[in-house]
Amino acid sequence: MQTLDGFSGCSVTDHSRYEQDVINWIAEWLRCDSRGIKPETCLNRGITGLGINGDDGKELIEFLQKQSGVSFDSFDLDKYFGPEVSIAAAIFAPREFLRGLRGPNLSVKDLALFMHQNSKK
Repeated sequence: MQTLDGFSGCSVTDHSRYEQDVINWIAEWLRCDSRGIKPETCLNRGITGLGINGDDGKELIEFLQKQSGVSFDSFDLDKYFGPEVSIAAAIFAPREFLRGLRGPNLSVKDLALFMHQNSKK
């Protein structure tokens, strides 16, 4: 069973349809080809993932909520997306900048699991 920071696990087959939906929605939001996004793709890391952070992360979650109807009220945006990562942020708000870099990874699979667990059944 897989879990996302305290959310109860469910089988992969229960939420696998959300994985492809999330991949397609992220690709639509990014305006890119969905073939480059996999369930293991990290959303909030730059070099090894998509590098979505700060306000972009909030915009993505709003987009996903609109597309799916899933409530993200219990989703901790700041934990996963933190502040915008930029040179200015590192200079003028170093604590927030470093906090954002230390947050946990968020994969497509994790997000799909959250969405499945919070969907209207």
